[in-house]
Amino acid sequence: MPPCGFDLNLVSGVILAAFAATVQKEVLFMAILTAKYEFILITKADLGEEATATLITKFKDLISANGTIDAIDEWGKRRLAYPINNQLEGYYVQINFTSGNDFPAELDRQLMINDAVLRSLITRPGK
Repeated sequence: MPPCGFDLNLVSGVILAAFAATVQKEVLFMAILTAKYEFILITKADLGEEATATLITKFKDLISANGTIDAIDEWGKRRLAYPINNQLEGYYVQINFTSGNDFPAELDRQLMINDAVLRSLITRPGK
């Protein structure tokens, strides 16, 4: 036994157990705070290829900064079921991502103030 009177193996084992429990709680806490989302974006079809790509990149970068992108599926230009803001066609993009629970509200706010966005929908699959 060292001169301090403590068994260092026992003390280090207790510290490691406490650290492991803390890390496990943080991982569990992060799993609770994040969720998977599905995001559908319809932009104006008459923007042109470059402007459409720039707009989609803007939202991809916003999502990447606040979470992780799981999948991107660009459906392309399609005819709308009914006219939206006098537009008959739209460019469709689906993005699946994982982020914190507060981020979809910020993403929705950004979508609402962008004039090039015709419609958007953010959902949690399975809910």
